[in-house]
Amino acid sequence: MVGSGLFEFEPQRAQRAAEHPKTLNHGGHRGHRGEPLRLASSVSSVSSVVQFKRADLCGPLRPLRSTHPAKVFLRVPASPREIAPPLAVRPEPRGSSPPRNVYRPASAARRIHEARASVPNQCSRAASHPGEHMQIAMVGLGRMGANMATRLARGGHQVAAWDRSPEATQKTAAGQSGITGAESLEALVRSLDAPRAVWIMIPAGDPTEQMVDTLLGMLQQGDAIIDGGNSNYKDSMRRGAKCAERGVSFIDCGTSGGVWGLANGYSLMVGGDDAAVGRLRPLFETLAPGPNTGWGHVGPVGSGHFTKMVHNGIEYGMMQAFAEGFSIMQHKKEFALDLAQVAEIWREGSVVRSWLLDLTARALAENPTMDGIAPYVSDSGEGRWTVAEAIDLDVPAPVITHSLIARLRSRDAESFTDKLLAAMRNQFGGHAIKREG
Repeated sequence: MVGSGLFEFEPQRAQRAAEHPKTLNHGGHRGHRGEPLRLASSVSSVSSVVQFKRADLCGPLRPLRSTHPAKVFLRVPASPREIAPPLAVRPEPRGSSPPRNVYRPASAARRIHEARASVPNQCSRAASHPGEHMQIAMVGLGRMGANMATRLARGGHQVAAWDRSPEATQKTAAGQSGITGAESLEALVRSLDAPRAVWIMIPAGDPTEQMVDTLLGMLQQGDAIIDGGNSNYKDSMRRGAKCAERGVSFIDCGTSGGVWGLANGYSLMVGGDDAAVGRLRPLFETLAPGPNTGWGHVGPVGSGHFTKMVHNGIEYGMMQAFAEGFSIMQHKKEFALDLAQVAEIWREGSVVRSWLLDLTARALAENPTMDGIAPYVSDSGEGRWTVAEAIDLDVPAPVITHSLIARLRSRDAESFTDKLLAAMRNQFGGHAIKREG
């Protein structure tokens, strides 16, 4: 989580803050993610507007300029429970112009990544809870599965890992202490103490179905299967019922975060019964951005993947809107707009600022003209399921639906639809047809 904000400390309010230093919720002001900000009692000495940011409660805080003629530098200590008092206050003459190289806040993703890189041990400790470390098996060691296994191991959990590719198993186990590779699925299950927990990160559909069936033949009553992939929620409900007949808990965990999840944490939408989710809570707290942020038990079996399905449908719409907007600007040749510059401007202070915009800015900086990229956009299924669900529920969802149709349209390089449209116009109106070649 990243906290930020502008806070005005008037003398009377500053005194109250000094008297109650543990939690300051000054005038309803909260951090960037909505959490109350914790300040040391020495804020009473600062009667000004101070802007500061903290990166996942780990590592040094970057200094930011305040709007008051005193510049205040703050630092986040190793403990996630407090923010240290100002390290230095340096007067600045009124009316002086700011330096040309004023610090520009990095994106949330980069702030967290840099902070974790600077103090990896502190972040690892903050992500777990002493005495609550668990054993967990991770099946499927692709980009997300391997990174999730690594994050769990860094959080102090004992991870047994297996992938159908021995190379992937060896690579994951060799890269991080706390991860033990298994030679087979049977060996993986045998390595765990009861009650066991097996987390699967494999493609949705038949691969997941077969894996759940195979595991049910190995697990015992009281064990648990967590499906962190992008399964259809209806399949998850059915699998949950099948597992319940064998006394095995089934948890569907919608997982978002992609390749950045190792550093930033994963957004987890958890579906399952209270007892099973409660027992596995330390795992979710370690994988999430923070123990109490970025994850939640959203409902019974099926609700986790349903929520993730809608999340991805919204993602389709947001991506389409950004792509269309930047395309409009790219076609306005008379202004010769620098799209990477525009994206950077929007990243700070704009209504549309977001992590998705951060990634868009990065893509435009690396390849402003999108050279070498074919105009072909795949989909992984969740957008289709979201549109189908909207139709079943009689909920109009034109933006998500259009974004899905646009992806389908991108794959039709030799569009028979468009050729037939041109032919029909020629038939009824004699309109010219543009010939190929």
